[in-house]
Amino acid sequence: MDITGARWTMRGAEAILPLGSLYISGNWDEYWQFHLQQDINAITWLCTLVVFL
Repeated sequence: MDITGARWTMRGAEAILPLGSLYISGNWDEYWQFHLQQDINAITWLCTLVVFL
């Protein structure tokens, strides 16, 4: 977060810190697969909803 010229709000910093922790702990790939699956589930649900309307 120490980038020249960068300005962080408290909200922005609090949002990004957990992602850095995931990366440093080595859990990034597992998290990212979970995140992608959540997106796929949401899109599938929306497509199913549209079909039935």
